[in-house]
Amino acid sequence: MTQVNTVWNPHTLPADDNVPDNKYAYTIDLGKPWFLSKGAMIAYYGQVTFTSLEHGLQAGMLHMVAQTFSAPLYLGDYVVAEGHGKVVIGDRGYEINSYNLEDDGNLTIRAANLLAFEPRWR
Repeated sequence: MTQVNTVWNPHTLPADDNVPDNKYAYTIDLGKPWFLSKGAMIAYYGQVTFTSLEHGLQAGMLHMVAQTFSAPLYLGDYVVAEGHGKVVIGDRGYEINSYNLEDDGNLTIRAANLLAFEPRWR
């Protein structure tokens, strides 16, 4: 049986990586909050809440948003996914690439091409 015919579930999906043999879908294992582009979520498993950045935010969330976004222009384009479980995301059939920017890594990308990111806590 090939990967294409495999039935995926939360236990067989990878953590923070592309779905095997599918460069168009990416799985996020929620241990911390993630920012997701609106409309990027394909499926989720577990207990996940999605909070729009356009509406009233709690004090802890406001601090995280203030550290992440230097300008409020793009706040309305993202939601915060929190909880326990996995979220599968995609982007109109485009290939998804991920980059680990640990140790002060730096990457410049167009906001329209940013699908999801894990905020850095300072």
